[in-house]
Amino acid sequence: TKTWTTTRPASDRKYVNESGHVCQEHFKLRDIISCEAKPKDVGEDKGYSSHQPIYEMRHDGSGEPYNNILELRAAKIYNHLSVKEWPWVADVIILQYERLLAEGTGFFLKQIEDITGVKPSCEPTEPQPKRKRRQMELEWVQHISDNADWEAEELIGYHPAVITSKGYSVAYSKPKHV
Repeated sequence: TKTWTTTRPASDRKYVNESGHVCQEHFKLRDIISCEAKPKDVGEDKGYSSHQPIYEMRHDGSGEPYNNILELRAAKIYNHLSVKEWPWVADVIILQYERLLAEGTGFFLKQIEDITGVKPSCEPTEPQPKRKRRQMELEWVQHISDNADWEAEELIGYHPAVITSKGYSVAYSKPKHV
């Protein structure tokens, strides 16, 4: 694993004396790299969104990066689940992409209806079990299974992958948080 960060672009220097939420997505400078959404001095686009870096720092105000992307993911899970505690939020629905593909959107629309009392005005989509999925190398799947924060993952219904000599399957169930 490697620290989940990047080099801060020189264009961020102009925000050093700012104390408020002056950066993209209303972040403070210490909480994100880069401050600008599309800094001109990040170099050549070498991959997915490399021309517009957005690396969140720890949410403790330290300005320090997460040790790795799995640690960031766990923090994001806990943060998203805490939204339920906001007084104006009725509930949080945990939704796994894999379940949408396997079952379609009917169950999800029903959950929304049950919470809000509003009947859907759209037709649910059918399951898409044959939809092409990104295949990951077994070593990567094993790494995730060995290093993810499974207490956080289980709150949203994920479990370590089932790995066999023939491959792997993503393991999910009803989230504990619900």
